[in-house]
Amino acid sequence: MEITVLQRAGLTKSEVAVYTTLLKLGASKTGSILKHANISSGKIYEVLDKLIEKGLVSFEIKNKVKHFQAANPEKLLEYVEQKKKELEQTEEDVTSLLPNLKKLQQSTKEEYSTKIFEGFEGLKAVTFNTLEGKGEWLAMGVSTKRSPKFNRMWERWHSLRERKNIPARIIITTNSSKEYLKGTNAELRLLEAVTPSPISIFQNTILIYDWVKESVIVIENERIAQSFRTFFESLWTSAKE
Repeated sequence: MEITVLQRAGLTKSEVAVYTTLLKLGASKTGSILKHANISSGKIYEVLDKLIEKGLVSFEIKNKVKHFQAANPEKLLEYVEQKKKELEQTEEDVTSLLPNLKKLQQSTKEEYSTKIFEGFEGLKAVTFNTLEGKGEWLAMGVSTKRSPKFNRMWERWHSLRERKNIPARIIITTNSSKEYLKGTNAELRLLEAVTPSPISIFQNTILIYDWVKESVIVIENERIAQSFRTFFESLWTSAKE
């Protein structure tokens, strides 16, 4: 119990062993400390120096030999109080530094990131997370020819999108998809020609889906997202209402 408490106070396991040994033995030479504290002889002077720095051990020289003495246990409270003050000061210093650190983070932020999410749960999570933002959702290459669980996922997703008042324009590849998406409050157009893999664009994020492998590639970059928007608009113009 005492070891755990003193370690939480900031002492190492070896420092606790040496300090409590000195409390029991009184003024002692290093040989006696080593015998009772059960620590490595190579560490004893380092540990004693640390305890002296913390004000928990002192020494006197008798017959040219150092004898070490533990400070009154109440000194521990002074040590903890000092650590508390140092921590409070550190908290103030870090708080004042936060604005500069945030500026540094912004200035060094990656231009874009690319991630791959595999598995149905990962794909679902990243898709629903996009609805935390605002803007227009664009999608192309959309078809219902996929596992029913994906259709059910998108039904819930569209329901949430409508509640969040996020507009959507979708380019579908089959008439059956039009029937499936009817009632989702999204503008639909049909393009039966060859289209890319299912792609969604929202804010600065592009999501490229693979229903077979149950994965999605997520690219975050405003410039690339804008190029996909331009591509979407060209397809939207060609698609049938």
